[in-house]
Amino acid sequence: MRRISGRCQRGIRYALWALGEATTMEILDNCYPWPGEDRRQRKNRARAVCLAARKMAIVVGRTWPGGNLWRLKDAEPEA
Repeated sequence: MRRISGRCQRGIRYALWALGEATTMEILDNCYPWPGEDRRQRKNRARAVCLAARKMAIVVGRTWPGGNLWRLKDAEPEA
């Protein structure tokens, strides 16, 4: 297992470990507990979370308005 280092990677790992499946917005709240100062900063934070999540998790669905629904790659699928 690779070492997790970075705000997004730690936030994603913790959110998906605690929740099982989480939306992009739930992960974003876990990675960055305070909102961004402006729209550009919020957008860049969401982009960083999505890029990191693509490496660590798989998309299992879509939600509105939360974005993608993620689950860790190494997690067992629910029956």
